[in-house]
Amino acid sequence: MWCKNMLYDKVEVLQVFVEEHNVTTKKIADYIALEKPVKILLNGKKIITLSSSPSFIEELALGYLLTNRLICSAEDVKEIHVRGLEVHVKTRATDVKPTNTSRLEFGRDQSLKVEPRVIIEAFRELNERMIIFKKTGCTHAAALADQKGRIICMAEDIGRYNAIDKVIGKAFMMGLRLNETFMMVTSRISSTIIKKICNVSILLIASISAPTLSAISTAKRLGITLIGFVRDCRLNVYSNPYRLLLS
Repeated sequence: MWCKNMLYDKVEVLQVFVEEHNVTTKKIADYIALEKPVKILLNGKKIITLSSSPSFIEELALGYLLTNRLICSAEDVKEIHVRGLEVHVKTRATDVKPTNTSRLEFGRDQSLKVEPRVIIEAFRELNERMIIFKKTGCTHAAALADQKGRIICMAEDIGRYNAIDKVIGKAFMMGLRLNETFMMVTSRISSTIIKKICNVSILLIASISAPTLSAISTAKRLGITLIGFVRDCRLNVYSNPYRLLLS
């Protein structure tokens, strides 16, 4: 039977125990995350179908369009509505094309300053909020926090890019100034993620996992502060450490 928010389902699983001289089995009930195809349409034209957790799909669509520069702001959207697993977006300008430049002027902004301790404590709170992951072990999480580490919005999804897009969609609906927040993720950080956050003026991203080499070089080029391996008492800074208050 599905859970009330329809994000996971209970199934019967054969669990196998391998010991030195013996193999035993038992049947258990396990919770499995749901995966659904979410279609995004812009001005009547299909843009993409995403394999996603079936929650916050309106926010997912808005975040996807923003981070891929198909729209520049929430004000570009004239109408957005959901039909099942389809999200239909209409813009005020009907001829929409991706812009060719990232928002580098925000990437060079030096106004955001965050204490390392604040980032570590924010991740502790994020871990407590990851309800679907605790049930299924199958989701990524993303969140936006302010300079004091207060989590403003978060999302879980089976896809790491989806989780980021959902959070960004939520933030734009709330009217947040993203260059005054930092992004938290639980996945590895790729160059694609760096470009996504740069396109919406996010200056700092941190993860409990690792970045790729391409992500580091992209973050340096775009002026993004990139942090990985956030743990209870340490973190690694890979680019632009001037946004951390280290003294």
